[in-house]
Amino acid sequence: MEFEEEGLLADLDDYFTKDELDEYIEEGRIGKDKPLVVFPIAKSTEVMTINKIDWDKFALETGADLRQLSTWEGLADTAEAFYEWSGGKALFGRDAFANYILTGALHRTAGKSGRS
Repeated sequence: MEFEEEGLLADLDDYFTKDELDEYIEEGRIGKDKPLVVFPIAKSTEVMTINKIDWDKFALETGADLRQLSTWEGLADTAEAFYEWSGGKALFGRDAFANYILTGALHRTAGKSGRS
């Protein structure tokens, strides 16, 4: 933001067609007029993988249901049950806590403005 405020970043909009720009997410846009100044060269996707063999044992003994994992609250409750059931093993972990915080903040902000 400091570089943008000092006018040290080039507006990359001028280097792409409208069709090309429509293919990119808006996250490279910062500053007052929201020019594209950071080219988004890397993206991440949040995924959850589940060891089905272990899950089935856990679910059979506790009544856990995969649908519980569709919300953060359900995930937290299920993780606590798994921790107790397994004798202290973790059900899940976040690979980058900063990404978790930023994603949560973005979704809360987007939800308030009507965007999804």
